[in-house]
Amino acid sequence: MKKIKPILTIKNIDKLRFYSGILLGIGYGFLVNLWFRLIDYGFFVVFDLTRHYNLRLGGFLISPYNSLLLALTSSSLGFCYTMYFWTSKYFLNNRKKNFKNRIAQTNSIFIFMVILFVSTKYLPFSTSFRYDGFEIDLKEKYSYIPFFLPIFIFLFNWAAISRIYKVGRFIMISSILVFIYGILLSSTYRIHKIVTGFSIEETMEKIDQNEKQLKLTSEKILGQWTEELWVGFENSNMPSPPPARNPDHDSIWPPYYEISKELITHFFLGIDSTSYTLQKRDNILILEGLRTDLIGYQKQWRILNISDTIMTIERASSEFDFNYIEKIDTVRLIKKQ
Repeated sequence: MKKIKPILTIKNIDKLRFYSGILLGIGYGFLVNLWFRLIDYGFFVVFDLTRHYNLRLGGFLISPYNSLLLALTSSSLGFCYTMYFWTSKYFLNNRKKNFKNRIAQTNSIFIFMVILFVSTKYLPFSTSFRYDGFEIDLKEKYSYIPFFLPIFIFLFNWAAISRIYKVGRFIMISSILVFIYGILLSSTYRIHKIVTGFSIEETMEKIDQNEKQLKLTSEKILGQWTEELWVGFENSNMPSPPPARNPDHDSIWPPYYEISKELITHFFLGIDSTSYTLQKRDNILILEGLRTDLIGYQKQWRILNISDTIMTIERASSEFDFNYIEKIDTVRLIKKQ
């Protein structure tokens, strides 16, 4: 004879355990969301501080898409603890139900730990998506498919316990509550204001100003630039003895850089060029690799100051192609009028 599963009720769960589980889920959902945001922002702060950058305000903003994804995931992970507490009743009316109940309890804590571990490990690469060097965009690449993650977490919690009880009404009600709580976490969370001291409007305004400044800098660097050391020197004033000349090229004096929108070229004993990237922080020029006589293998310029005629840079270079940065010097470049 086929046994009919009983309907899940508050009485089956126990009233104290039922309401305590809801409060526990709310608390853990909030803490998990807080943890995700701290890990995300902390990554940007540590990245900046270890490289002596100014803190980038853009790293403390999150799009509505990513905020909702994080919040719903946090809400569903908080529900794992609600389910864990609901299934913490140690003795049911028979061994088989008791065994299934233990499986449901174990599954809830298992999925919580697995998702939290994986999310924490890959969070810096999958939340903000705006940082230099990390150009992943989940919405553009995967549309709304990532939102199946919180749905999977939620349904996984019910999969085992539904083998003991009929849970249709509970699934409907709990799904609505989990979704509403995720929306609240997404819409009210403003941790970046605690860190930066700016509201969203002020942050966006400053980011717009930085973007305009970056665009202005990208236009000012175009042209021919000569190191101040060589400005006014005639060919006869070349340092003695001069460096060995490349037999395939005549020496160009004074040596200078020519910067276009996509290319930076150095003219001296030989001619070498490379592409560059102007990063959105501290006006950093990342060179793909520029071989220059007397200087070495240049990898990075940090623009300290720039005007229409003068540019001061902090230049990072190495003597050999296969080495990392070995020396940093500061020079002034004079623009050819």
